Amino acid sequence: MTEKKTGKLTVVGTGMHRGHLTAEVTEALMGADRVLCVNSYNPWLRDLNPVCEDLDLLRAEGKNRDVTYTEMVDRVMQCLRSGERVCFALYGHSHFLVTPSTIVIMVAEIETKLKRGESRAEWIRQAITAKLKK
Repeated sequence: MTEKKTGKLTVVGTGMHRGHLTAEVTEALMGADRVLCVNSYNPWLRDLNPVCEDLDLLRAEGKNRDVTYTEMVDRVMQCLRSGERVCFALYGHSHFLVTPSTIVIMVAEIETKLKRGESRAEWIRQAITAKLKK
């Protein structure tokens, strides 16, 4: 039986310029097998990790934003599924009003729970229970 590789996901915000980086974010960027970024105006990310892909290249004039976000999520998940340590770097805050990071975290969490053998029904029950408690 072949064992599936499991990657590691770290989602970080880079702030608006290099001076906003925390030590933790810098460590995550430098320690990743691959940095997938949505912040093409920050070319200095390549100084911290040369294996840096600019997912902004998926954007196009007139292209539906949801299509672009889906492609970004697919690329992050492709790297995770291949067993890579992925740092998903987004400008500004990594979670506030940022659709791709929110979706990636949800998809990765679902896949992780399913790999551990939790049933989909049990995961949905837990998710609903947690939402109702908020």
